[in-house]
Amino acid sequence: MIACTTPTQFNTYNLLDVTYQWSVSAGLQIISGQGTPTLTVSGLSSNQYGSGIITLTLNSINKGRIRTKVITKNITINTGGAASGTYNSPLSNNQTLISPANRFDMTTFNNSCIAMLTNMNIPSGASVVWNGSTSSPDVIWQQTGNDVVCYFTALNQTADLTISVTTSCGTKNTWFRFKCTSIASCGGISPSIVILPNPATSRISVSFAQNGDNILPNRIKEIRILDKMGNVYRKIKYTNALSSATVDISALKQDVYTILVFDGKIWVSKKIIKN
Repeated sequence: MIACTTPTQFNTYNLLDVTYQWSVSAGLQIISGQGTPTLTVSGLSSNQYGSGIITLTLNSINKGRIRTKVITKNITINTGGAASGTYNSPLSNNQTLISPANRFDMTTFNNSCIAMLTNMNIPSGASVVWNGSTSSPDVIWQQTGNDVVCYFTALNQTADLTISVTTSCGTKNTWFRFKCTSIASCGGISPSIVILPNPATSRISVSFAQNGDNILPNRIKEIRILDKMGNVYRKIKYTNALSSATVDISALKQDVYTILVFDGKIWVSKKIIKN
């Protein structure tokens, strides 16, 4: 492996009556040594290549005949920008992110809670852009600095997200796939919601809260109630966002449920007990 812009030498035998002709593929540049046994090359800044090829053509004259030998060497170019990090999984708030072996590997997932937040390790001075798609329009994600926040609304929903990290050496893409395997919020990503009463028998009042006290007005746009298996039992949409909403739960069986509240940008979850 060679660094993207640090000159690196490659040597071959110093032979008599032989000419040396070097060439390099895209992503590499020759610094010095053309026509000699010692070549100095480097990668190009702001390149998109993670590999390159150095080709040496040897020509020798023997009894009036020109003999040619071509030697190639594959080179890995460190373009920088590799992304790694952790996220809040059902097992740990600092679970190591796993990237699939390649873009077409559809079997490698990071098991996620219903609310997921990454904590990425990014090279100093790099810029970061997240892109991606989800299995359902109900899944919402957004970039926050170098990190990404993703909100699922049901079990087995997925998000296929790509982080592009750009340094002076180029841009490197890393893929991460997430699957919602727990309807717990796993880490309490703010804001939170207030449910009163809880436990409840017939009706509950639902509102958003920040820092545990301050009620945020005009936030509730949708409420969903899920059973233990993650099935959506009830879905309520509000034409006008509400500061608080009253939900009739009298028809629910006695059990523990999850309530999801949507403010137009994020989903927040909380457990409710039906008596």
